[in-house]
Amino acid sequence: MERNKYDLHREVLTHKYADILKSFEETHDDRRIAWNCYQQLITACEAMRDSGMEDSFACCAVNEAIRQQEAEIDAIITRFTGKVYKGVKWVKPEEGEPKTVTYREFWTALRELREKFRERHISIDDYTDDETGVISLKVGWASIGSVPVDEARDFADWMRIAASAVESFKYNGYRVKWGE
Repeated sequence: MERNKYDLHREVLTHKYADILKSFEETHDDRRIAWNCYQQLITACEAMRDSGMEDSFACCAVNEAIRQQEAEIDAIITRFTGKVYKGVKWVKPEEGEPKTVTYREFWTALRELREKFRERHISIDDYTDDETGVISLKVGWASIGSVPVDEARDFADWMRIAASAVESFKYNGYRVKWGE
């Protein structure tokens, strides 16, 4: 079944606002305006979905009204919480930007980490996001085939150690500054 664009829009709005606006419902200031605007947006999406409206002019008008109310809600949330919407979550502005590390520092640390597990045939793989440059590592292993139980346990122990090392890698979540 094909999903209506306003069902998707409703889901996006719900993801963006439902949690942060929960505490705004019982207030008696601008926070209540944000809550009411959110409820209007949800109702508008449901009405557009149910009406089956396909007229471009009407859809553009509704979409513009949604954008304007979103801007008003965002401003109220920021004023009362200090948070801004970045990516897919509300964050303090200073949380929005990851720390940075030079390419050289990152690769030196990654090389050291990889060396610790190389002889155990466990690889530490770089999955740094090409667009954002945000560092993400994963643990890989070569197939050890069928082995005795004690060797399997030893390998599992080393995998846990490698997973912990990757989890606590000092540059996780940092952004790589290329060319430095």
